Amino acid sequence: SEAEDQDFQEALSSLQFLYAHQQTWVWCLSTLPDYVTLKFDMRGWPHFEQSISAWIKDRAKRLDLSLLAVHPDKVTNFYSDVERVCIAARPQPMTPARFELELEQKVFTNGEDKETVLQLYTNTFHEVMHGVQELDFRGLNWSTIEVLIET
Repeated sequence: SEAEDQDFQEALSSLQFLYAHQQTWVWCLSTLPDYVTLKFDMRGWPHFEQSISAWIKDRAKRLDLSLLAVHPDKVTNFYSDVERVCIAARPQPMTPARFELELEQKVFTNGEDKETVLQLYTNTFHEVMHGVQELDFRGLNWSTIEVLIET
């Protein structure tokens, strides 16, 4: 219905803050079953979600459940069985210009979403980074630092 479409668009305009906020957890499954032809790292929306969740969030709040070493039924202690094992790699922040270049390589089910995602990324980047006083990248094991460099 028209009302549902309006609600969806309103929710979509704020969705990014669930991923970017320091106090939220982001869980992903970066390894998909073999029958899924479009892999996780080629998808546009997950790329957006993973990118913005890495900016200012504690690295322990970004989990890749594909790294889970035990069957979910066997988890007895969340920290030792899941959190410690599944901490996702934290990519370097990208300026909107760099993100746009990467986005060209991604696939969207709805092609119109690419522009939406770019606009959300750009707006979120400026809103979040505007208030940042310090970025702490210690312990992330990056081989080179390319943080916030325009290409």
